[in-house]
Amino acid sequence: MKTIGALRKRAAQILFALAMFSCDDNLGNPSVLREAPDGARWEWDCEHEQCVATPTEEIESYPECDADEELGVMWVWGRFFKFCLGCRDPGGPTLTMTHFCRPLVCERDDDCPQFEGSRFECVDTLCQSTDEQEWPRDPLVQYDAYTICFAAYRRSETGGWWDPTAEEVYTAVEAACPGDWDAECTGALPEFCWVP
Repeated sequence: MKTIGALRKRAAQILFALAMFSCDDNLGNPSVLREAPDGARWEWDCEHEQCVATPTEEIESYPECDADEELGVMWVWGRFFKFCLGCRDPGGPTLTMTHFCRPLVCERDDDCPQFEGSRFECVDTLCQSTDEQEWPRDPLVQYDAYTICFAAYRRSETGGWWDPTAEEVYTAVEAACPGDWDAECTGALPEFCWVP
């Protein structure tokens, strides 16, 4: 059983994001986005002033939600653009955790989503923000280290809310990047982490 301190620590890593972005189909948005680690596809519709993401059958419905909850989707962006899954009460906000988020993979810039004021490009096979002043690529910080390390696993492989594999990743990243979410990573990350 987790201690209250551990629960608070993980609660601080819960992510929130908007359900939709203002988009414009002339910004060159693709019709399909793919997430790490294996390129599972999301349908991406930006033809009606807002972008809508629809998971295909390749996206695992994970985590498992209680009978009175439904699976929700959030988009989180910074240096990387990620899709996060989580549980929610019908019509309520989606709550997720870092290990339920996966970044987008790419082969070229056209594979990445585009928004007014927020552009993404393909760098080292991951969609990354073009605004390096706001989201620098060097040094690597803890928050982004979680992204690239969980990218090595499908959501089901990092299990439920307190899965041992997820705990292994959290422990390794916290050791390499001690401090808060924006702490610089001064140690070596595990070899399984995606290296952007």
